[in-house]
Amino acid sequence: MTLDSTCDYYPCHSSITDCTFCFCPFYPCGDESTGGRFVVSEKTGKDVWSCKRCEWIHEKEVVDTILPGLEKTSKDDRKNLLEIRLNYLKLNR
Repeated sequence: MTLDSTCDYYPCHSSITDCTFCFCPFYPCGDESTGGRFVVSEKTGKDVWSCKRCEWIHEKEVVDTILPGLEKTSKDDRKNLLEIRLNYLKLNR
């Protein structure tokens, strides 16, 4: 996939190069090194994870690297999803 400039939310991030992961499969990762962070919800007053400054999942190289592993993983297998993410970060940061 490439950019979807017809999306109502485009651009969701400033340097997006791939829209494959419109919704992050790792949400909420809780890893502030991605640019994400906890913020106080205006609606509930509770902490929620914000991906507003996270852009790594929208880089084409990232998508090409992690998509094959995700395709083999059940959406309910949270432990394996986190493992795929951590393996990518170890190899590429």
